[in-house]
Formats: sequence, C-alpha cells, structure tokens
Amino acid sequence: MGAPAHIDDIRTLLSPPDSIIPSSPPTSCSGVNDPSSIIQINSSAVTNKLVAIKFKTADQLNWSDRDEVLRNVNLFDPFQKHRFKVAETKRTKYANGFDKGHYFGNLIPIIASNYSRADKILGCGFDPQWKRLPCDQWAFCSKCAYMRGFNASKMFKGTFAKDKFFHVTLGFKGDIPFNATTSMDARTYWEMNEAAIRLLSNAGVIHGAYLAHEIKIRSFLPLRINPHSHVVISAAEFPEDFIDRLTEMIGGAKGVNLKPSIEANPIDTQTYHDRCIRYLTKEIDLQEAYRTAWLKHCADERKKAPELNREMRVFLDEQAGAFGGMARVVYMGNLRSQNKGFIGVKKDVRKPKPKKKRKKK
Repeated sequence: MGAPAHIDDIRTLLSPPDSIIPSSPPTSCSGVNDPSSIIQINSSAVTNKLVAIKFKTADQLNWSDRDEVLRNVNLFDPFQKHRFKVAETKRTKYANGFDKGHYFGNLIPIIASNYSRADKILGCGFDPQWKRLPCDQWAFCSKCAYMRGFNASKMFKGTFAKDKFFHVTLGFKGDIPFNATTSMDARTYWEMNEAAIRLLSNAGVIHGAYLAHEIKIRSFLPLRINPHSHVVISAAEFPEDFIDRLTEMIGGAKGVNLKPSIEANPIDTQTYHDRCIRYLTKEIDLQEAYRTAWLKHCADERKKAPELNREMRVFLDEQAGAFGGMARVVYMGNLRSQNKGFIGVKKDVRKPKPKKKRKKK
C-alpha cells in the first residue's frame, strides 16, 4: 500500500551547514544607519508600483514577501534589522542544511514578530566556539525537525520486521479559535488523544505507540487552528472497532467540542514505515495560511495588514504557551526505550563511540 495523501515526501538527508556569522545583536544603535549594515536588495526585482508605496510601520508590510520586508527593513528596530541581516547572509551564503522545508520562510514572521525564540532559531547550527549546535526549536526549524525524524528512524531501525504497524491520525473536523484566552483549549484535544492511546496500550490492545502532537493553522483573520496527533502504533491488528472506540472516548470528553476524525492505515513496507516515523516531527508552515489571508483581505488594500500581523504574533506566543510543560512526543509500550520489551535500538548502541585519541610518540 502506498502512503496516503496526508503523508509528505521525506526530504533527503541534509548535511550540516558551515559556520555562520553570530546572531547576537549590536550592543548599541550607533551603527544602524551605516550603509554596510543595511541589506542590499536587487532593485530590478522591484516594480514601480511597490517602490511608490511608503510604509509608516512594519505592521503594514506583507510578512510573506521577503523582498518587501527587506526593502523596508528600516521600519524595524535595530535588533530586528540585525537579525534580518544575519538571516539573509545565512540564506545566501550558508543555506546548506537549511534550504529544505520552511526554515527561511518561517524566519521572516519570526523576526518581524519579535518572537522570543527568534535568536535561537536564527542561530541554529552555530555557537561562539564553532560547534554545530542545533536550536532544538523543531516546531519552526526544518533542520531540527528533520533531525528529530532522522534520530527516531535510527531508534526504530529494524522494528518493522518485529511487529505489525499502523499509522493513525487522531484529527478533528473543523477548527477552534486561538488567542490568549483560548489557546489552552487546544491542549485538551492533545491530552485526550494521548489518554485514549494510553488506555489501549495499558489494556494490552496495542503493543506500543510513538505519538506526536501537532498544530495546524487553519486560517488568519480570524486566527483558527486544528489540534491533532499522529501515532505510529504496533499491534497485531487495528480493526474498525478500534477507531470507533477511540472516537467515542475522545469525542465524549469534556472540553472536546469538535467531532473526532480518525484515520488508520496499515504500514506494509519498510519504506513507508520509515516515512511515517519521520513524518511525525515536522515543522509548522507559518506562511501558507498567512498568504491565503493576505490575498483575501489585504491584496487590494492594507487596512487589515496590522491585524493580520498581530495575529501572527499571537500565534507564535500562544503556541509556545499551549505546548509549554507538556511532552509533544510520547512513547508507549514496546516503542518506549525504558520498557523491558522495547523492540528498537538502545540509546547506547545508537550513540556513536568517541574516537580514541592517538598517543603522542
């Protein structure tokens, strides 16, 4: 059986980047107007219409349009201007390992929003001692998301031959509002998904589970999201009856106001098994829903641009709060490394042995 439509193609292995310039901001504002500190944009790519537009604030800009943002970089504060400069240098000179997925597209609203973890994400792959250090913000960093999937693939290497597997999507029909007062509502959906799978695991109905919670931006203006979970399950079988039981458990829970939409597919090839494992930890695309909202509400006039950009800020801040303190990735049963019946590769085996230093003669 081929992979279902909602499984993305897995990217080829990304090589680590060469060292990049530090992402620390300038210590003062004295160099802000220095021509060397301003990103130069190819003017031939700018239309006469866009050149004529004079923006007063950064919130009037289209945060999905890199050229427009960089042409108007002086509307941002000195720290943001420095980050945009670093991001553009990284994109044009040191993109190796970051050029697949949504990394550079996500960086634009992340920096423009002044997201609290912007420096971590921007500095992924670099530290002052020239070590290739990950930012571990895989919700928005495609390289860290890829490495999470790659490491999980190593952890579960060989398991396909040891049990039967199923890819289960614990989704919901529709979407919910997402703001400072409602963001924690999403957590109820994730917690119920996890509790239902754990119930099957504890009852011995399934042998194990590898689960990841996810958030999909369904729209801006208004900001609405769909919380859901993906699970790789090991079990002798996963009949329609299991789906009915999960639907009943999750749909009847307090705080779950959307109707569950659960899909299960047998994992019948080694390739599909590896793809499903890697798929569970992918980054969020910040641009898709933003572009749709821009075309619908802001393409003709920009009155709603500040509101759209405010909602981007809200999403970035509130998703961090919604996931805060909870495990986004969960292991159960024979897919949990601490379990005596674990069928994967132990950590001490996966971890490469340090090279022995040659003795000086």
